[in-house]
Amino acid sequence: MNNLEELFSNYKKDILYIIAFAKERFGVSDVLLRQKKGMILWAENDVKDSRIKAYGFHGNGCNFRFKSYKIDIEFTKNDQIGFTEWSFFCYAKKFYPEISEAEIKEFLLKMKETREVGTKDNLFVV
Repeated sequence: MNNLEELFSNYKKDILYIIAFAKERFGVSDVLLRQKKGMILWAENDVKDSRIKAYGFHGNGCNFRFKSYKIDIEFTKNDQIGFTEWSFFCYAKKFYPEISEAEIKEFLLKMKETREVGTKDNLFVV
């Protein structure tokens, strides 16, 4: 396993953790609609009893802050959680400053071909 594959494995684990956190905190359906109606806080800066320390909604997604890094996710029309190429690039850049967007794009295409990730509504899903 190369460094990028190991990093992506950790990223996927964090995405799965975010999914569990989101289901527990926000419920399983209509998250964005309920957030926009004020039924879910748009941000929380002091999350207790979690590896996630803070979160903040934006557009169709939410940014989750862990102790030393952030992960940005997007919600699909069908209430799935996915991520963009840019989101993974920003995450990878934190650990490998020399990595390029082209390397990330190529890597994610390989992951899609090998079915390590799927796609839904122009997002990558685990």
